[in-house]
Amino acid sequence: MGYDRIGDCFAASVAEQLAYEAWLRDHLVDITTLCRIISSNYVCIAGGSSSLEKHIDYIDKCDVLVAVDGATRVLLNNGIIPSIVVTDLDGEWGSLLKAADNGSYLVVHVHGDNYRNVLSFITNYNSPYGFMFTHQCPGWGQYSGFVPGFTDGERALGLTILCKPGRVVLYGMRTWEKVGYWSKPWLKKNTPPWPSKSRKLKVAEFFIRLFMIHGLLRGINAVRR
Repeated sequence: MGYDRIGDCFAASVAEQLAYEAWLRDHLVDITTLCRIISSNYVCIAGGSSSLEKHIDYIDKCDVLVAVDGATRVLLNNGIIPSIVVTDLDGEWGSLLKAADNGSYLVVHVHGDNYRNVLSFITNYNSPYGFMFTHQCPGWGQYSGFVPGFTDGERALGLTILCKPGRVVLYGMRTWEKVGYWSKPWLKKNTPPWPSKSRKLKVAEFFIRLFMIHGLLRGINAVRR
């Protein structure tokens, strides 16, 4: 994708500082907390492809719901509060903040292109519920973390598989579909992926399949609807 590795690792240092400050305020969530929510449960992941809206009635029956960034907007519009939101903050901030105010844990990914947005977002974050910071530099940091995956979608799946759920169902995670209007604040309707999005979705599809196979080898039934 041509992204700057140095920029990503600088962003990891920003994530670590923000995570440390959150820890001082007793506001930091770690992977252990998230795994207690996910472990052995029936988990649904709500993603950014256009079929998500067709499955809202099924999503509401899950034990745990993990939302992928902008999918939070669709869920809230249908009266559903996700348990966890995985985001790099390119979705609608109002929905993310509302979800946090209503009990969602945010897993905020920091990379070279968004760390300034993360700093701005945190200044508007007044929820009593905590959050976790992730980045793309494995082994970097004590308070921030690394979750496998490239885009928000497969990071949500990677996190879920790591936490050993009983069952995983993916909704709105079809990389061959149109991009749901909720995925970006500037989209007005479901839209075919643009060139850079298409390249990202190819990477995402590789990781989704890899993580599903990894889950199967660990006895975790993961299916995509």
